[in-house]
Amino acid sequence: KHVPLNADDRLYGQLRDMNFTAVAHVLNQIAKRIQENYDKRHAAKTVSELKAFVGTLGGLQAQSQSLTVHTHLAEQVMRRTTSVAFQRALEQQQHLLSGIHIDDVMLFVHELIGRQAPLDQVLRFLCLVSLVDHSIRPKAYEQLHHRIVLAYGYQHIVTLRALWRVGLFR
Repeated sequence: KHVPLNADDRLYGQLRDMNFTAVAHVLNQIAKRIQENYDKRHAAKTVSELKAFVGTLGGLQAQSQSLTVHTHLAEQVMRRTTSVAFQRALEQQQHLLSGIHIDDVMLFVHELIGRQAPLDQVLRFLCLVSLVDHSIRPKAYEQLHHRIVLAYGYQHIVTLRALWRVGLFR
């Protein structure tokens, strides 16, 4: 099912920039708030109070549907972010950003190429290494260039040159 994520969805606006580890807590809080609002129907004693509740029912149902969609999406994200491959890649990115174990990061990139991980993941790591570490050593770049071309095909020579030209590889 295609789910548009845009400014029309208020819940998406709340969750959009959050770290994936914090989303579950926020969704839980929202679910409790929606449930509390549904439970207000029991407190309605007069016809006017019941009428006021019925007036909010459409909004509550829309919020509930949005919550269901975002809970499902969060489950999908959590499934991916708890995988060993994702955790390892995240660890390498953190090492890179903290300036430690740069050689381990490069070994990780070689490992990605060796197991033919998606090329965009390999190139993303190489761009990060180049930008964060201020360059990829020429000998290391030549080895990586050679391995990428062998693993992914000669058509990617153009891709590598384009990344070099725009300054993502230095």
